Amino acid sequence: MDLFFGTTNPGKLRELRRLVAGLPIRVVSPHDLGRPMPEVDEDGRTFAENAAKKASAFARFAGMYALADDSGLCVDALGGAPGVRSARWSEGEPVCDLPGAAAGELGPVAGRAAQDERNNDKLLRSLEGIPEARRGAEYQAALALARPDGTIVASVSGACRGRIGCERRGTREWQAQLHVGLR
Repeated sequence: MDLFFGTTNPGKLRELRRLVAGLPIRVVSPHDLGRPMPEVDEDGRTFAENAAKKASAFARFAGMYALADDSGLCVDALGGAPGVRSARWSEGEPVCDLPGAAAGELGPVAGRAAQDERNNDKLLRSLEGIPEARRGAEYQAALALARPDGTIVASVSGACRGRIGCERRGTREWQAQLHVGLR
């Protein structure tokens, strides 16, 4: 069975392929199809709504079962923000310090990494002066599976509670080592 995974994130693709290893499932990526995925307006009120909307659109696009996800951070002291806008929270702010065309040449992976850094910076700025006891947060994730006609057949959501630190910890090298260890 072919399963289209609607992501351009190579880490997510590797992880899903690892999880289904040994099963009669071939995980198909947008790259495998040789054409870009359709843009889906993630305007749902919840992560589950966005995941379902993407899975449905991607299934119709690929003509096969499709899996899509949506996830983000909900911070108590920020009234649940950034929430479903987590990936786009710092939108409108520059995504890198490179001038003009050089910034546009980053490509989707580097551009996403730069956006993640801006989101992290904005989060820390937004929580400046907030005491540790009020820095609770929840990471939420949702997955949806759609038939080729776009009908949602399964969905799942999960959450993990924690606290937002007062400063950055870790390095890109450490993150790369962690990802290598998870393969």
